[in-house]
Amino acid sequence: MLELKLRDALALVDVLYREQLYLSLKASSPGLRPDRLARAVRHARARYIALSFFVAFGVLMTALSPLMVAISGEGEIALTDALRTSGFLYATMAFTMTFMLCAWSTLIAQEHGLLKPLSPLPLGQEDLRLLALLTATNNALPVAITPPIYGLLLALSLQAPLAGLAAALYGYASTFFALAVSLALAALLAKRRSGLSLRARLARALRTFIFVFCMGLFFVVSQASRFLLPLLSQMTGPLGVAARSLWFAYPLSAAEAPLLLSGSSLSQQGLVALCLAGAYLGLSYAVFSRAFTRYWHGIVAPAVVTLEAARPRARLRAPSRFTMSPVLGILIKDMKLAYRDPRTAYLLFTPLFMLIVVVPTVLAKGVSAFAMSAFMGMAIIMLPSGACQLLVAEGDKFWALFSSGLRKKELALGKALVSSLAYAAYALPIGLGLAYLTGSWDCLAFLAASTLAAFAASATATRYLARHVGPETKMVQLTVARGLVILGIAFAFQIPFTLVSMWLGPAGAMIAALAEAGLTLLILSAR
Repeated sequence: MLELKLRDALALVDVLYREQLYLSLKASSPGLRPDRLARAVRHARARYIALSFFVAFGVLMTALSPLMVAISGEGEIALTDALRTSGFLYATMAFTMTFMLCAWSTLIAQEHGLLKPLSPLPLGQEDLRLLALLTATNNALPVAITPPIYGLLLALSLQAPLAGLAAALYGYASTFFALAVSLALAALLAKRRSGLSLRARLARALRTFIFVFCMGLFFVVSQASRFLLPLLSQMTGPLGVAARSLWFAYPLSAAEAPLLLSGSSLSQQGLVALCLAGAYLGLSYAVFSRAFTRYWHGIVAPAVVTLEAARPRARLRAPSRFTMSPVLGILIKDMKLAYRDPRTAYLLFTPLFMLIVVVPTVLAKGVSAFAMSAFMGMAIIMLPSGACQLLVAEGDKFWALFSSGLRKKELALGKALVSSLAYAAYALPIGLGLAYLTGSWDCLAFLAASTLAAFAASATATRYLARHVGPETKMVQLTVARGLVILGIAFAFQIPFTLVSMWLGPAGAMIAALAEAGLTLLILSAR
């Protein structure tokens, strides 16, 4: 076996990184000439490197902003609250961004079997594991260098080196936890559980939920830092004792440690906080090590299918006549894909994170026609983009759809129904909950109206994009011109809806939504 030097390992990782970019660009633009494809790979490499460093810079600036405001004295935030908010934001954002950057690499490596050609090389097991690790984490390396920078800036601001040390420890703990979640998710995807058993379905739903939750964690964090930290700080009595115990749980402990270590001398509580930071770092590394072991075996070990596993366990049944409708067939297919494919699910559930922002605002300030119209208008803009992405996700399988007699308007209507019904599945229950808590049905009316208006915008946008596909289409290309047209369609539905809603309230929102949905269905049925 050859001994792999670090320089050679980095060179191989660079080759694998370019291969990742090549496979992604080849899938999205199969018609590119070799010279243009090579140029696109170089440009994409530069963009991803710049994006990684920009994300790292954004994490630092966002986490340090409360502290800078408190130290400058220009805001009303106290130093203790600023320290807690800064530590909490840094730990959670480092986790979220590391996961997002690492998830792309691991999913691409698993989808294309990127590391399997390396197994026949005359390299030892440890060398191959090193290559797999560097390939999976190369996008997240800029974020991994932020903990010492954040710790140093925190220590200089507070004149407390131990506070900076604890912050750096929690930064690396967040990084290791994020890498562990990403690698564990890739290992689940590599298993490709299939079948009709309850266990297989639960496994697919669980991995999709983990992916969507982690991708949307940034929106949850933005609300938690505004409401959860002040709430825990103000609790008294028995609830206060329980709240104080929560400060030792990650990620809340990352918010409390800099505060306990900000004094000039090391107190007993500060020593406990510093030891707890080291313990979380050790735990995160142990979890990361185990997750990487599972990831390694999942992407390299060949899948062995036994005769028992290959034997059919369920009888094939003819589909019901109800599901033979082309539009419903598209709807059912994409809904099944949503809980099997995390990336499709993320497109469908992105507006949910916007609604998470709406709930505290409504509970604190009541239902405002202006605010609700603005929020619902954002949903009308977001959902057509998700529906068009579902059309792009068909890849080179349009021949299978059109060979079954599917028409373009049925394809567009099915894609629009997928995004709209997914939005209604969580928007309407949230509206019912807010109606119960506030005693007003206005919020539910706004959400129901936004569902209809978003369906109308999605159906029109997908009908426009479906004009450019056919049985011979290998990939739908969302060019800049097409993207601008889709955005213009969304605004054409959003602006009248928002203006009427602000003027007439929930009744006007419902009238505008019904008019837009009815007009869209009439146009689609006539063509």
